[in-house]
Order: sequence, then structure tokens, then C-alpha cells
Amino acid sequence: MSYPDLIYRMIPIGSKKALVLLKDIERIDSSSKTDFESLIWGLLLMGVGLAQILLFHQLFLGILLVLVGLLTVVSSFQMILTFETNSGEKLPLPAVIFEKNSLLACQHAIEQKLELLARTESFA
Repeated sequence: MSYPDLIYRMIPIGSKKALVLLKDIERIDSSSKTDFESLIWGLLLMGVGLAQILLFHQLFLGILLVLVGLLTVVSSFQMILTFETNSGEKLPLPAVIFEKNSLLACQHAIEQKLELLARTESFA
């Protein structure tokens, strides 16, 4: 499993990797999370950007601040897929909320493989 390491959830600076074998996965949980600090910062940046446009007639700076604020607000809503191993270790896989369907499809596919693996091991 690999996912990007981001600054401000927008600028990639590397990636994090973890190798988990299918037989080592105990269960998979999915959840959504809101990062309220990012949400507030994004709303604040959008407000300052609008003030720059409306009060100070700084169109370029205002639009730039509004866009950065909007991206910060959008990225504050996350979907997290958590893999729990047989040893109790929890490995989170975070993604922006727009990737929710992809993560749920991944979770469903892995759960199907785990059920198939459990059935074949019970016959052996």
C-alpha cells in the first residue's frame, strides 16, 4: 500500500509505503473524517481573499487566496481506509473525500478476497 506524503494536502513531497500480505489482514474499516483546523484555515483564507477583491481591489491576490482557501476546505474532508493486521497493527490509508468510491471498491474487493482465502483455508 502506498500513498503520497503531502504538504498542505496539495503538494507531493514523497510517498509512504507499507507491504501487507492479504493473509495478514484481520479486518478493514472505512471512515470519514473532517480536519477542522484545515477547514477553518481554508475559510479564513477565502474570507481574506474576498476582502482583497472587494475592499482593496487586488483581483489577482484575492483570486489566489480564494483558490488556495477553497482547496484547503475541500481537502479537509477525508476518507480513511484502515487495515488491521493479525498482530493488531492499524495501517491507515487516507484519501480526499472525492476518492470515497475508489476506497470503498478497494475495501469490497479485499473483503471478497479475504472471504475466498478463509474458505480455501477451511477446506485444507
